[in-house]
Amino acid sequence: MREIFLIAANTFKIIFRKKSNIILFIIIPVTITLAMMFLFSNASSRTTKIGIYNQDQGDLGGELASNIAAIEKFKAIEVKEEEINDLVQSQKVDCVIVIPTDFSEKLYKGNSVKVNMKTIKGEDTTIWIENFTNMFIEDLMIIGKASEGNREVYWNILDGYMSGNIKLSIGKVEDVSISRQATSTSLGILIMFMMYATTITSSLIIKEKQDKTFYRVQTAPVSSKVVVFGNTLANLVIVAIQAAIVAIFINHVLNMNSGIGTLYLVIVLLFFGLVSISMGMVIIAFSQSTAQSISLATLVTTPTCMLGGCFWPVSFMPQVLQKVSDFMPQRWALKAIESLQTGSNFNGILVNLGILIAFAIMFSTIAAYKFKNNKSVGNFI
Repeated sequence: MREIFLIAANTFKIIFRKKSNIILFIIIPVTITLAMMFLFSNASSRTTKIGIYNQDQGDLGGELASNIAAIEKFKAIEVKEEEINDLVQSQKVDCVIVIPTDFSEKLYKGNSVKVNMKTIKGEDTTIWIENFTNMFIEDLMIIGKASEGNREVYWNILDGYMSGNIKLSIGKVEDVSISRQATSTSLGILIMFMMYATTITSSLIIKEKQDKTFYRVQTAPVSSKVVVFGNTLANLVIVAIQAAIVAIFINHVLNMNSGIGTLYLVIVLLFFGLVSISMGMVIIAFSQSTAQSISLATLVTTPTCMLGGCFWPVSFMPQVLQKVSDFMPQRWALKAIESLQTGSNFNGILVNLGILIAFAIMFSTIAAYKFKNNKSVGNFI
């Protein structure tokens, strides 16, 4: 155990011997993560632009469009069919609601009907629009059932509902969805930075191979496992600093409603940090040069982060890729964060943390075995 701490202390000293590494490993990842979180959270203050293509042959489609336009956060515009794809793809509107031709007819009879929504944006943008339209359509359907097909009765009830004879109490509640989605997305970016940073710091072993220091250490009563664990401990300290700064800024400086306690957030990031470090050690173990380690890190980190949900929600991907994402450690870290945001306690994420530990043990074992059996120095550039 003493040897592990000595190697960790020496590794930490070598990393931060250059003051610029403080910027590279601490300031840059934390600053970019917090900046993205701030930008994402500010999205909640803007107006959502909604295009409405009304095909309805009755009057109720117009009622829906008018009520959407009346919402303070929504800006509704009428669009033509040929404009829909261009407006959505160019993001001139956040979404387009297509009201079907039989919209009024079905509601008059008290039948269920759905509108089609076209968008390329995430649920954080469209969920409130969907909820509002679904609730309003459900109210119209209930009125249809109550009027039993009599349109005069239908409009009497609807006019009373809209004019306020039927009272609807409205109150303001805090919208936490944007800040929580911003937290999840930004932490996905931090996870990516962790993976790159731990590979770079682990690459000190390559330098030690170049100087023959690594092999001299192995001739002493110090196993390759001790070298791996010592390097891991040094990297874990760096990850802990990153996690603590981000968690404190989110919950206590920016005062964002992330839905995650500071301690729990640090714990989740530390557990993923172990996975990231051990994965970096595997990359270093199979690299014969610094350039090769950087190439392997890029080849491994970017695709796995994409599949793991760091850049976009996993639900956006095809079913096959969603199943593949369960084999990515990033996915289990983000699942733990999402569970905490939806009210789970610490016991609710134990499975996620256990799976992360299993990933870390597997990668660490592979790295230690490879270091033990690889005696070639290779070419270092």
